[in-house]
Amino acid sequence: MYLPRFTPSVVLATCLSTSLLLSGCVVHIGGANGDASSVFGQLEVSQGRSVNNVSSVNGGVQLNDDVSATNVDSVNGDINIGDRVTVATASTVNGDIQAGSAFTSMGNIDTVNGDITLRRGANIEGDISTVNGDIELKDVSVSHNVLTYNGDITLQSGTHIEGDVIFQRNENSWGWHDDRNPSLTIESGASISGAIILYRPVKLELDDPANQDKIIERYDRR
Repeated sequence: MYLPRFTPSVVLATCLSTSLLLSGCVVHIGGANGDASSVFGQLEVSQGRSVNNVSSVNGGVQLNDDVSATNVDSVNGDINIGDRVTVATASTVNGDIQAGSAFTSMGNIDTVNGDITLRRGANIEGDISTVNGDIELKDVSVSHNVLTYNGDITLQSGTHIEGDVIFQRNENSWGWHDDRNPSLTIESGASISGAIILYRPVKLELDDPANQDKIIERYDRR
């Protein structure tokens, strides 16, 4: 799994006073090119702008419509993406990722403790993955795999996965454990070219019975 990397930036926004630290600050990025980084506060990239790396430590990231960026990272905060946005990758540790219509990622989309919600013509040319978060895809094309450790996966109408859908073994290395069985829902109109690989028990809700033939169980039922 890709984890955020934070590099020196052209724009560094830090709220140093106690009042600003409590209330947060919002940094609007209106220029072109360069990196944008914030330690305390939210980063917002204006509509139609093109930037390089966008990273926030304690605060979310907002990419407005028609933005293009390379690596978009947040440690403690959500990544909210508008319509017709293109990125190389997007990753959070403690936060959700959600995107509007016609979103394109040239690489992976991943979270550790957060949900991923994509819809309306999104095209992901890498993997989509979570550790402790749900994945919901509607009318989304994924060129590689969709995988999770402890989250639910829901594939809605119009979604196609070229690779596999994978539920990894329960993972304790991130300091979180869930004894419940996650669920996989594949609704009518969603499809998978690869396999459904289960390294743990999973609750299955498959509208198309043909998807049963794609299931590979790699755990001991005893």
